[in-house]
Amino acid sequence: MNEQTSPVLSVRGLGKVLGGRQILEDISFDLELGAVTVLIGPSGGGKSTLLQCLNYLLAPDTGTILLEGTPINAKNPRELSLLRQQVGMIFQDFNLFDHLSAEENVAIALRKVKGYTQ
Repeated sequence: MNEQTSPVLSVRGLGKVLGGRQILEDISFDLELGAVTVLIGPSGGGKSTLLQCLNYLLAPDTGTILLEGTPINAKNPRELSLLRQQVGMIFQDFNLFDHLSAEENVAIALRKVKGYTQ
């Protein structure tokens, strides 16, 4: 029998306008713990904007993001800091350290924020 679980991430009605252009419009989805998810689309289709909104690197204009059932309060700096400790993002050619390998770029946040040694 399958056990019913709540999604680890829920997005409802997410929208973002940049430069007067609607980049994201009414985006809604759920992600289950352990799920492997792929985001595919054309260049300029809003993939990076969506990912940046999920971590509030860009604030969405509309919609709600819930992490483990709790709405994210973007107006509270402490809550945003806690969110960013739980949700890590690495973007190709976006603030990566050139002198580190891909693995080292991913691991550095875990070492600095979480105190991991390996």
